[in-house]
Amino acid sequence: MRNLFSFLSAKICHIKVRMIHQGLNMKRYLIALLIVGLGSTGSAQAMSAKEMARCKALGKTLPVQQVEIKTATEKRDALADQVETLGVAWDDVEVHRMVSATHAQRADKAEVIYAHAKTELVDLDTGLQADLDVFNKDVAAFNTRCVTKKKK
Repeated sequence: MRNLFSFLSAKICHIKVRMIHQGLNMKRYLIALLIVGLGSTGSAQAMSAKEMARCKALGKTLPVQQVEIKTATEKRDALADQVETLGVAWDDVEVHRMVSATHAQRADKAEVIYAHAKTELVDLDTGLQADLDVFNKDVAAFNTRCVTKKKK
């Protein structure tokens, strides 16, 4: 029963890792659209000096946030690949658990390493999602307050 549960747990985690990768591609696409939108907007009209200062400050923080998100995304992708590899390695040794006590120890060690890496991936991904949420809100605020539509 334990082997079946472990096997199913590993398979579910593999599916989650793949889903994270697919979600990442959509987020990259959305970020690219936001960047294009920011670059193609007109200048703000009739803003007060305070509003203009806020817009300039917000405009300066967006590229910094974008770089931080890109770095965190790259780290997350690398860790997701590593988790996938560790999951496969654990599956390989888990199959031989019943052969001997040494095999059981190897399986236990691989399971601990895999579980630790999964936890680290979830933590990293959660932080990245929070950063993306803040970035998206900042972009929306910038677009709402600081950008006017071009007249045709």
